[in-house]
Amino acid sequence: MDGFGIDANLTFIDSSVTVAARPNDDLPFFRQPDQISNVTLFYEKYGFSARIAWNRVSDQLDSLGSAVLDDIYRLAREQYDFQASYRLSEHYSLTASVRNLTEEPEEYSYGIKNLVNTSILLGRDYRLGVNLNF
Repeated sequence: MDGFGIDANLTFIDSSVTVAARPNDDLPFFRQPDQISNVTLFYEKYGFSARIAWNRVSDQLDSLGSAVLDDIYRLAREQYDFQASYRLSEHYSLTASVRNLTEEPEEYSYGIKNLVNTSILLGRDYRLGVNLNF
């Protein structure tokens, strides 16, 4: 198991805000999820490095409407990312990465969180690079 590792974190956030137009509503901070989770599995040895990461963000209030049914929520979303690199020398390395491996969409709903109103397909993002370290 030499060279293998894991990074993980879990964040719970409890927030509230009072809005003058809706003083009796219990509202969280805007664009602030209640939970953020991250897990990364990695291997690093002999100049080679590879990582696969999972990220989950819970529902969040994106914008406030004039009534509860007009509020816009960004729904919970998970994403997997991958990165690999190889150190060619002390100063140079090659890197390749793919974000959103499973092409998870970004979804929004009005008022009722389980009723999807908008779904945006984000697609995968591929990157290749050369890193210079001095």
